[in-house]
Amino acid sequence: MALDPTVKAILAEMEKQGLPGLETLSPEEARVNRRIGTDDGQVVEEVNRVENLSFESEGYTIPVRIYQPEGTTPQPILLYFHGGGWVLGDLDSHDPVCRRIANASQSTVISVEYRLAPEYPFPAAVYDCYNAVHWVREQAEVLGIDKERVAVGGDSAGGNLAAVVTHLLKERNEPLPVYQLLIYPSVDFTKKYPSDEKNKEGLFLTGEAMSYFRKHYLSQKEDKFNPLASPMVREDVMGLPPAHIITAEYDPLRDQGEAYATRLKQAGNEVTYIDYKGMVHGFISMANLVPQGAEALTEAGRALQARFIEVKAGK
Repeated sequence: MALDPTVKAILAEMEKQGLPGLETLSPEEARVNRRIGTDDGQVVEEVNRVENLSFESEGYTIPVRIYQPEGTTPQPILLYFHGGGWVLGDLDSHDPVCRRIANASQSTVISVEYRLAPEYPFPAAVYDCYNAVHWVREQAEVLGIDKERVAVGGDSAGGNLAAVVTHLLKERNEPLPVYQLLIYPSVDFTKKYPSDEKNKEGLFLTGEAMSYFRKHYLSQKEDKFNPLASPMVREDVMGLPPAHIITAEYDPLRDQGEAYATRLKQAGNEVTYIDYKGMVHGFISMANLVPQGAEALTEAGRALQARFIEVKAGK
């Protein structure tokens, strides 16, 4: 399918703005000059309750934002890890996304502002997200959530972190999340896929940007082979919770997302895989302008809600 006309127009407008290439900026400059997704100025969805809190992880204070829609408590919960290449992104960059998922799933969403690289390189973000799982379970009563129905999710780098945290909990024989929502996840630093070359220029996430993020996140060459960075290389991928995996046709990460979905399926895991045609990396953050972005978040929210209902029913 051809590149979606609306997405094409958004990319053309971004090019007109003449923003400097990510690879020319320091991380600090990139955080000021680069936007995550597209802010079109529209009003974000209202959520019944939004609250900022924090928790401690390895001696650091990690901010979180809680989105709780209307409904009885305790509610099931999605821990959401934002994208941004482990270098960019924060609670604000993914605020519209979290609001949409909370309303669509009728569950509490807690967004986690994990530590960013290169100030805090791999595996700092991994352990912040892992510790977030422990924190929500320990604080379940205070937060008004059901600690037996905790899911993890995220987009891009956040999808990587959600997948990695799931594996880490399994490795340590701890309770697993009941669901994984992986939106165009980065899952393999160890090799190139055909989409890396095919979609490396002019489609929002570039090959140069991917190299930039990798350079700042992984401080040692051997880190790329660590399963806490590349979950695709983990030998045992059996016995994982159901996963909803989203990719975009014109995304450098498309093929590795599909490969990860296939690998999980072959190991006997329940997987829903959807490749959104005509879309680019970051399209869910364009949901106010791109119908498929809104559709993807609605479908993900409904799938999440269905899984929470199954778990409550003991299935």
